[in-house]
Formats: sequence, C-alpha cells, structure tokens
Amino acid sequence: MKMKTLAMVLTACMMMAPVSAFAADATEEAAAETTEAAGEATDSEIAEGLGDDIYSFSMEFDGQIMKFPMTYQAFTDMGWELSSREDPDTKVSTNSYGLMTFNKGASSVYADVINLGINEAGLEDCLIGGITVDGSYDIDLSTVSVKLPGGLELGKATLDDIKAAYGEPSDTYEGDLYTKLTYEKDSYQEVELSVYKDDNTLKEVDLRNFEEPEDYDKGTVSDEVPDIVLIDVILPVMDGFTVIEKTNGNRSIKKKPIFIVISSMGNQSMVEYACKLGVHYYIMKPYNLDSVIHRIFQAMLVRRKAELQIKEKERRYAMQKYGMNQYTENTLENDVTHIIREIGIPAHIKGYQFSKIMTCFQSFDCGFCHRTC
Repeated sequence: MKMKTLAMVLTACMMMAPVSAFAADATEEAAAETTEAAGEATDSEIAEGLGDDIYSFSMEFDGQIMKFPMTYQAFTDMGWELSSREDPDTKVSTNSYGLMTFNKGASSVYADVINLGINEAGLEDCLIGGITVDGSYDIDLSTVSVKLPGGLELGKATLDDIKAAYGEPSDTYEGDLYTKLTYEKDSYQEVELSVYKDDNTLKEVDLRNFEEPEDYDKGTVSDEVPDIVLIDVILPVMDGFTVIEKTNGNRSIKKKPIFIVISSMGNQSMVEYACKLGVHYYIMKPYNLDSVIHRIFQAMLVRRKAELQIKEKERRYAMQKYGMNQYTENTLENDVTHIIREIGIPAHIKGYQFSKIMTCFQSFDCGFCHRTC
C-alpha cells in the first residue's frame, strides 16, 4: 500500500514538473512583453507630447520635451548651463533678443534669449524663444536622441520624410552641403530643417517662436525719469507733443528730461511749437545715427552747463547774503585744507596722508560749522 502511494506521488510530480516549467517560461515571456509594452508606452507618451504639428514649436532632446517659448529658469532646470564664454550679467533690452551658447554635458546648442517685457532685463528674467541644434557639429547623434513632431528624428529622417510629415515648405534653399527647408507660420515663428546631402538625413534644426505666452508678465513701468527721451510726433495713443506737454506739466517730476524729436513729419510751425515746448533738437527721418549721438551729447552738455550756472548764481547769492567776500570753491578738499591750516598743521602733509587726516577728523568738532564733522 505504501509502495503504491509513493509511486502515485512520484508519478504526480513527474507530470507536474513540465507544467511548472511551462508556467515559468510563460511568466518570463509575459514579463518581457510587459516591459516592451511599457517601453512602447513611453515612446507613445513622448510622441503624444510632441504631436504632429510642426508649428507647436517643440522638440524632445534626450527624453526631455521642450516647448518654445519657455522661461529661462525652466530651460536651465533641464540641465542646460550658460557657456563660460557668455557673460551671465548680460542685460537684454526690451523687445530684443540675443543668441547665446548653452552646454549640457558634451552637447552644445544656441538659444535665442528674448526679452518681451517693457524694461531691460537680466537673463534670468528673459524667455528662451528658440534653439538651434546642430547634429553635424555640436551634437553627437549616436549618443543623443533629438526628435521633432510627427516622429521625425535627427540623424534618421530624410527629405521625403519631412515633406510627408509637414507638407511642402514655405521656402527651400539649396546649398553645397545641405538642403534647408523653412516652415514659416508668421514673423519670428519658423522652423528651419537642414538635410545634409552626403547621407540625405536631417542633421540640423533651427526652431524659433517669439510669440508672447499667455499670462506673460511684461513688468511695470519704471519710475526712474530718463535723462534724454527720443520721441516721434506720431504715436499710437497720444502724439509726441502731448507727451511732452504732460511731462512738463507734471510737478512730481522735479528734473524734466531732455526731449529730442525724431520724426518723418515736420514743417516750420511744428518745429517752432516743439521749440516752444523746450525740445532741444528736431531731427527729420531718415537720419544719420552718428548725428543723433552727437546731438545727444550736445544736449547733455547744454544741460550740464545750465545746472552749473544755476549753482554758481546760488553760491554767489549766499556769499553776498552772509558777507563772504573771498571766493572759495565749496569742495571737500578746500574745507579740509582750511581746517588743517586753522589748527596749525603744515599743508605739505596733505598728499598721501590725506585719507588718514580725514579719518582723524571724522569725529572732530571743528567749531566752524557747529556740528560734528
């Protein structure tokens, strides 16, 4: 009985062993399929993020999707660092942009740093409006993956692939080394794709979108009054003469700016009226830039001379009022020299010891102005 039971157990084990092996193989295959499916899902997600529209102005660089314009902070958070050849303290004028180099590991790209605000801004307050990726020189496409909408990939997509995905380009340029296809949506909204002729593959993309993002903070108008204002007569909201009139009538502006009118419109009466408003120069368009710069310096010189004349009159009035007959420049050096002489210190020690003397006198009651110097 025991022998029969043991035989039945052994038979059952032999019958179950292949089933267990088959189950293990099936589990491994299922796991492999799951992993493969997960990989396909990741690629699908990336493709879905990029979409098919070339005018989405997006690209996937080594697994990271970039959509332009984007903030400078978001761009650098992806690992891009400003090249050591660039000045991190660069200021970008309003409605201006500059092409700057960024590095990420061994990769290097050019990015359009744009300021759409109303004030001059540092790099960190600007937008990245576009990017140039050159797989023929700056990027190793054998180690870095760069993809565009529609599933196109640098180093693999051909000229026919591009046209099949995006249609006929807005413009085509035939160079000696490459064919450049330009897809333009609007001004400063375009994508340039360069297909190199040696292997008929896409190796360079220049993507640019300077459209202002939604809810973009353009900043607030600076309270600082400029020294000089270059202004046209024809402006969208109010004419230039009205701007000058309102500025002159604003009592909160203590020091009025110098106005220089640059306009394509002008006759004798307009020029006379501008002079009546205190305009320093009336320059007609087209103009010579060097001439405008010269006029700016002239205007500043006239302003400076007028300020010095006013101070001179005030000084002379004070001298007459308080019975001061001797002409003395009201400067720090003369004041200190006067004190030094009064206390009997020889004048020749002023030279390099001047700063030491000033330190000694910081808490000295001079007795002349009835206050602690």
